[in-house]
Amino acid sequence: MPEIEETEFIRKPETHRSGTIHLAADATLDDAVEEVLEGEPRAAVWHDLREALQGRLADAIAQRDETPKGSPEREEWEVRVAELREQVAALAQEEAITEFVERSVRVALTRPHIPGLEDWDEYDAGL
Repeated sequence: MPEIEETEFIRKPETHRSGTIHLAADATLDDAVEEVLEGEPRAAVWHDLREALQGRLADAIAQRDETPKGSPEREEWEVRVAELREQVAALAQEEAITEFVERSVRVALTRPHIPGLEDWDEYDAGL
């Protein structure tokens, strides 16, 4: 995660691995999350996409189950169902990762600054 520069609502800059987030003084937590996600969809969007695809998966399963076993159409539906299951799993993974990132940013930015804690952070990092 990128380093967070101090603003009015951020009490202490946070050090991260991938760079720096430049936020205006009136920036919100959502602005910070958007900056860290670098244009990638939010977890809620991944969730909506996954749910839509799960609906398509349910329809494909129903079509497969209505198709006679052993027919070429049934095999096509089997392939389609397998593909949709993989896609649903990929979307679920993206949703979980993005939700973790969003929560991490919120926690990092809302963590209160305690005077003198900087020394403890340096001590703790050396352990």
